[in-house]
Amino acid sequence: MKPTGPTNPTTLKIMSALRKHAKKESAEIWKDVALRLGKSTRLRPVVNTEKIEKYCKDGDVVVIPGKLLGQGIISKKVTVSSLYVSDDAKKKIEGAGGKYLGILDAAKKYPKGSKVKIMA
Repeated sequence: MKPTGPTNPTTLKIMSALRKHAKKESAEIWKDVALRLGKSTRLRPVVNTEKIEKYCKDGDVVVIPGKLLGQGIISKKVTVSSLYVSDDAKKKIEGAGGKYLGILDAAKKYPKGSKVKIMA
């Protein structure tokens, strides 16, 4: 029987670190992100920058438990983190005045996750 969850060692380390962080900080959002990362790769979200432009406001902090791709225009200053990011998406976010962080970096910067949104 084939495994249905992630087999990538980096993803497994990120999930483990997020679970520990969630327990330490009593932050359910990071536990939720770890659970979403534990899904099959086919079930993880793929989000384009145009979706961030449509649903976010300036100053929002967004976590994507999947891929971030660069289709579309973005003009809002948002902080985005994801498991994977395309070079084009990263350039567009930073070009609009926003920031891109890895998921673990976002967990460290926003330990309680109170202003963080999950986009799927």
